Order: sequence, then C-alpha cells, then structure tokens
Amino acid sequence: MYDFDLLNSILETREVGRTFLQFDSIQCAVKKARSISAQSPNGMVILAEEQWDSKGRNKDLWYSPKGGLYLSIIFKNAGVRDLTNVLNFAAVASVHDVLKNIDIETELKLPNDLYYEDKKLGSTLVEKSIKGREVSYIVGIRVNLDIKNEDFMSNIDRGISLNQITGERIPREKLVSDILNDLEKKYLGFVEDEGQELFQPWNRMFERYDNLMEIRKKGNKRWKKVEISGFDCDGSLLYSDCSSCGNIVDMNKQEVRMIKE
Repeated sequence: MYDFDLLNSILETREVGRTFLQFDSIQCAVKKARSISAQSPNGMVILAEEQWDSKGRNKDLWYSPKGGLYLSIIFKNAGVRDLTNVLNFAAVASVHDVLKNIDIETELKLPNDLYYEDKKLGSTLVEKSIKGREVSYIVGIRVNLDIKNEDFMSNIDRGISLNQITGERIPREKLVSDILNDLEKKYLGFVEDEGQELFQPWNRMFERYDNLMEIRKKGNKRWKKVEISGFDCDGSLLYSDCSSCGNIVDMNKQEVRMIKE
C-alpha cells in the first residue's frame, strides 16, 4: 500500500491529492471515483493496487494486475466550459513530462496513450459526471510499473513496464506526487490563465509528423488525410482538409492516427 505520509510530504499541490482513498483490490478506481464524486472534495485521489473490472475508452478491458499504478482524480468545475479534452491531453502530457525528467522518453499516441519503443506503457481516461448542479471530471491514469511480460493479456496491446526500461524499481510515491504536481499545474494554468503548457508535448509530437494525420469515423474503413491545426479554446483538437478548416476531432466518434509522407 502507498505511504500517505511520504506522499503528503512531497506534494506541492493546492488541492489535488490532499485527500486520498486507497484499496488493495477494487473493481474500478474510475467507477469508485464517479460514485463518490458529489460528496468528495476537489482533487481527491483514489489509488488501487489492482483493478479487476476496469474499462478503457471503448469499453474494452483495461487489464490492471498488481504491479501497475492505478489512480483516479476527481476534478470539480462548475464552469460552462467542457474540460474533458483539456484534462485528457493534460493527463497524458503530465505523465510524459514526469517520465522525461527521469530520462524515459515516451511517444504520445492519440488520443490517450503513452508508448515506449512501440509498446504501451500507460493510458488515461477522462469521464464527465453530472449530478444535479455538481459537475465533476474523473481522470484515470494507468502506468505499468512492475508488470511482468507473462502478466500482459493478449487482448490488449503488448505492454512494457518501467522496471523493464530502467532495470530498477521506480519509487511509487515519488512518481505519484510528481504526476499530481504537474497535472494540477497544467490544469490550473489553463483554466485560470489560458496557459498552453499542457499542449506542448503534443505539439512537439505533431511536428515530428509534419502535422499530418489520418481520420475516419468509427466503423468506417476509409481513412482521410488531414492537417492538424492545433487546439481551440476548449482544448479540442482541430484539423483542416482540402475543403474546410477549423474542424473539431470528436474522439468519441472518430479515430485518428499520425502519418508520415
């Protein structure tokens, strides 16, 4: 289990992570966070050693054995702006930047994955919860810390763990605190000052592909080549094609992939 005293001693956040719940085994940390979001303070974090019925973006199994980092964060925001996309891009960027600080260079993959040498290292999931007048966003983060090859299931992307990359165990409390510190900084920078720091890792990745990607509606076979235009004021990804510009990518209805010419 996590050492909360150690976590609190190295946290630098205003609210995120100042209250914790942790479980040895849980059905799904995101589902638990959603069920208690109305009664929970802003920034509450739920940590689990393992999850036995967790689902990803497309409701597929988010396999979560012991040896992974599984956390969910409750963000409360009563504003009219939808922050789902912002929190998704911010969460992935935070994990990317924290790992970069310890010399682990990950590849971002739209819309919510982190890869290392073509193997999945982590993912995020953001859900919006509305109960009466209470609006909450549940940010789920998963990072493979010490999951062995034989524990990766065949129905998900072949994965890799941090200890396989570094040859040593990463201190969990330090990793969690660094992610929470960075995520709150990026989030507050955007909602309070319209800061663009959270998009910088994504923009660097887009530049490596000359801002080119392909897009299609889910269920369709045909891909269409488009050019990435950046992000709008709500954090939605924009693209242009031969007939129009400023189009919004709907990650719930469309699939995207980066391409190189």
